[in-house]
Amino acid sequence: RRFKGLYGCSPEVSSIIWSLISNLNLHPSNTKHSYLLYSLLFLKVYGTEHVHKAITGVDEKTFRKWSWVYVKIIAILPIIKFNNRFKGSTNTTNLYV
Repeated sequence: RRFKGLYGCSPEVSSIIWSLISNLNLHPSNTKHSYLLYSLLFLKVYGTEHVHKAITGVDEKTFRKWSWVYVKIIAILPIIKFNNRFKGSTNTTNLYV
């Protein structure tokens, strides 16, 4: 529950994301699991760098670098099919989440 509150997803989902990235060989060299968590935290909280530093204990430059590296990797994962974004919605829907 605390994990989901901080990162916006369950530990299982973050593990699935890590596995997908691994299976597609998208991990940069010298990577750590925490770098993926930085990106999930960034997407969930979307706070200032100072706030992220306070939460993670890493300097702003490190947080910025690795959170954006993994945000870009998550964005290219073949999970969300843009053309299918309205499946299950009504015909008048122009935004469906």
